[in-house]
Amino acid sequence: MRLSSGMSGKRLSSPYTVSGKLTDKTEEMIGRLLPDITDHIVKWKHAVIVGLPGCGKSTTIKFIWSKAVAKYGKDMNFVYTDALAVALDLMDSKRVQFICIDDASKHASSLDNFELKKQIAEFNRIRHVYEDKTGSDTGIIIILFGWQRWKEVHPAFRNGTFMIFKTLMAEPDDNNMIETLIGERASSELRRIWNKMDTDDQTVKGTSIGYLPTQRGSPDAAGLFYTRLVDDDRFPSMIYKDEYFKDEKTVDQILEEHRQNPRDAEAVDAYKLIIEGTMKRRDIAARFGHDPSWVTKVEDRVESWLAKA
Repeated sequence: MRLSSGMSGKRLSSPYTVSGKLTDKTEEMIGRLLPDITDHIVKWKHAVIVGLPGCGKSTTIKFIWSKAVAKYGKDMNFVYTDALAVALDLMDSKRVQFICIDDASKHASSLDNFELKKQIAEFNRIRHVYEDKTGSDTGIIIILFGWQRWKEVHPAFRNGTFMIFKTLMAEPDDNNMIETLIGERASSELRRIWNKMDTDDQTVKGTSIGYLPTQRGSPDAAGLFYTRLVDDDRFPSMIYKDEYFKDEKTVDQILEEHRQNPRDAEAVDAYKLIIEGTMKRRDIAARFGHDPSWVTKVEDRVESWLAKA
């Protein structure tokens, strides 16, 4: 493995004057994301990397992967994909499971209601999935989501305990949410980095803002995160969900098939309203002429179809 930026081991970014004296949080954040293995504990680390196209997210992912390879070696199973469902299917018996979901908005979007509920449930029970796959109560699960625009990914996936911001966003609402997290000083520095990128200054792509939500309120909760170029052909190609599950039906296809059955059509229509979340459950029941307990039965019935598919 070679670390390079034209010269071996050099940072991709040339350190430039940083206003407000932000601290270098690189080693602290890497240490938190890649912990030691502890007997009888399954540790779960949740990280996110956000930035607009061309900002160097892939370089940052590869840098973190290289650190994990150096620490865990053959004890680690690394899955690089665009969907959580693929990652869960490819988990194995190794003690460290490093799951990287890049372009996460494609299948973990805050706008994609029908698949979302199932994904969140799987995500929240991932330690149990690990224990089922390995038969062990010792290990580490690292999940890293990467995407472009802050609000495109559901809060369940974007609320990590380890955050790297590569750029600000074009939308003021997104920027306000990011600044609320990292603070005005770090937000100002992130805007400066982004502006340099926009002028085609490639030297700053290895400089990001790192943020640890557990330190919120501390002046050092946000700081600089530096990466290096990694030249290593062991880094895997992405596994795409549409190719991996090309012979399996989507949720929409399953629901549409059941909707063609007169006995199931009402349940499908009600389930869509449940997932959309725009109506109260009792109002959904009333729309179809049933009491509120009927909604729970519909939910269980439809999800049994999905589980069997």
